[in-house]
Amino acid sequence: MFKFIHIAGLSVVFATGAIGGVQAETKPVGAEAFNLLHLDFDAAKLTRENFYEMLAPIAKQEGEVNLYSFAASFPAFWNEAVIPGFEKKYGVHVNFYDVKEDVAKQQLIAVHEAGQDSPADAYFAPGPTPAETRNTPIIANLPLADILPEAVKYDSYLLHNSFGFAHGGTFMPLHRDQTGLGYNSALVKADEVPTDFPSLLAYAKANPKKVAITSPLKGGSGENFLYSLAQTMLTGECHDKLSSDFGWNDDAAHEWVASSGCFKPVWDYLIELTPLVEVTNGNADTQNLIGNNAATIGTVWEDYAYTFVQDKQLPESYRITLLANGQNGGGDGMFVPRNAKHVAAALLLIDYAMGYEPQLWKMKHMASRTARTDIAITDAIDAHNAQFLVPETTYRKYAIGYPTVPVMTAIRDGYVEQVLSKF
Repeated sequence: MFKFIHIAGLSVVFATGAIGGVQAETKPVGAEAFNLLHLDFDAAKLTRENFYEMLAPIAKQEGEVNLYSFAASFPAFWNEAVIPGFEKKYGVHVNFYDVKEDVAKQQLIAVHEAGQDSPADAYFAPGPTPAETRNTPIIANLPLADILPEAVKYDSYLLHNSFGFAHGGTFMPLHRDQTGLGYNSALVKADEVPTDFPSLLAYAKANPKKVAITSPLKGGSGENFLYSLAQTMLTGECHDKLSSDFGWNDDAAHEWVASSGCFKPVWDYLIELTPLVEVTNGNADTQNLIGNNAATIGTVWEDYAYTFVQDKQLPESYRITLLANGQNGGGDGMFVPRNAKHVAAALLLIDYAMGYEPQLWKMKHMASRTARTDIAITDAIDAHNAQFLVPETTYRKYAIGYPTVPVMTAIRDGYVEQVLSKF
């Protein structure tokens, strides 16, 4: 006999009967069975309550865990805030690999399709990954949101959704980020700081080549500048379709972007702006131009630029703002690849990285925002350093989410066809 109960965010089914007592059963996400090749424990019996007791001995027997991390600014987080403490606590060695996102994703897809063991047990990956790999499911269908003890302190929506895609709690929101417009306040007067996209264009006309825009094909700050521009320029039904419809497939999204006429204002703006600015080959290139006074304004990631200030690569006069009617913010996450060899250790590692102390360290040293509900910016960053971040009132007013992944891909392709081809 079975009885369904919901306890502390954990959907479980309890088997009752012959032996007396009950036994919790954790269900896989979106399937009848767990899709991992290697399991040294009964995943159906794993709960938030018995998580450490069940996994720690198995992880110690596994002895190691292979960690992939895609983000260029994150090695210090792993090597200083996570790995030493994790290894000391669990006696499990972490093999850390700083990887290229496109290479790692294709590698994991290839080993999955070949039925081979994954080279990674835990992967810190870009936020769109669950949506981008939905047709080639490389993510283990473990309901991490329901079994990781640290997950109870996280925003529930972000535990289950990434870039508009509902992944069922298999991809944990380790890092939150925000794009914006960085500028040197010693060279840009307060009344000259652009407040919206038209005033940015006006500034670029008045100050040719002093604005640096990261290429949407080379770095996330430029890519998200493109999406933010679309979310501002599109109006009426076009805007509603961009912002609210998460039912796209790839072909339909490309057809809409290419033929609807909705994106003409976006392409017209970029065709006018592009010859007036420096289009750079990456986020670091844009920030280096600001740091060397070759540009006064540029597209940036809030957290990445913050690390440049701390390393004296950007001046103390650096500031950041958001343009009306909003610029994109999102985040990246962790998952267990379905072909992982050291699953118990991977689960413990993800849970540890989501803990209070690592997340506080990340915010303090990297200005990496967190989905934890018990940490605020003021807990980690003093007033002096807070001036290098988006002001809280501006953040609350103009930080917006992304379009869905098929639409973002279609917008990038539209940029190549409608703008880049003209230069």
